[in-house]
Amino acid sequence: MPVVLLAVVITVAVALKPPPEVRTVMAGSGVEQGIREVAVREYGIPDPEKVSCPRQIPVQVGHQLFCTISNKLGLERKVPVVVQTDRGDYMVGKPIAG
Repeated sequence: MPVVLLAVVITVAVALKPPPEVRTVMAGSGVEQGIREVAVREYGIPDPEKVSCPRQIPVQVGHQLFCTISNKLGLERKVPVVVQTDRGDYMVGKPIAG
């Protein structure tokens, strides 16, 4: 009988486990750091001086936004960003003039 009781307790404990926390917004500062890394690694932009994104970004699959990146010479480009998952994963696109 103890084996059956143990199985019931484990099942109830798993069923009562709270769902993972769902984020509705993510901080723009984290996205800024990600853009900086991708710009250097993937697009060969040396030493970006400033990256700027909205302070709060909705975590909605498909949400699109633009951040800006600039270098020490003042050249500024827009960087497209698309939210990919409800966990806040995002894709950084190629910087474009403008």
